[in-house]
Amino acid sequence: PDAALPERGHQGFLIDHRSKASRKARQEVLADDLDYTPADLDRSVVVPDQIRTILRTYRDIVQTELFPDRVLVPKTLIFAKDDSHAEDIVHLCREVFGKGNDFCKKITYQAKHPVTGKPAKSKELIREFCLSPTLRIAVTVDMIATGTDVKPLEVLVFLRDVRSRVY
Repeated sequence: PDAALPERGHQGFLIDHRSKASRKARQEVLADDLDYTPADLDRSVVVPDQIRTILRTYRDIVQTELFPDRVLVPKTLIFAKDDSHAEDIVHLCREVFGKGNDFCKKITYQAKHPVTGKPAKSKELIREFCLSPTLRIAVTVDMIATGTDVKPLEVLVFLRDVRSRVY
């Protein structure tokens, strides 16, 4: 694992910087080596290829090894570290699966209604996830947890640390 994810960014490499508030990205040459810990991954240090590799692996085995002969991707819930991480996962999930916006959605307290842009109601988003035949993957941080019953849910993916027996 250490070789796959080096714990430093090397001086002189071009890296992306992203504003937490606006998620607007800019590129900059790394002036000094950047040391980081595993806890910094997907927070202050984002590695899209790591997320992409996990999603590609899931895509490649879900209908062959996990659910053979299944036509649709099973209802899947992915737990992210924070809202920004959830946005990255949704974007990459749509890319990896080659599906539209209705295939994968973020269900968090900061999710917005796709038409109005206003904050979406969590119960409506969860209901849509349960009932929609096209919405197959939902990404959440902590909103869907203990006490929320999603009957059609078949797969859980944790892209964050799990330190709770309840989870």
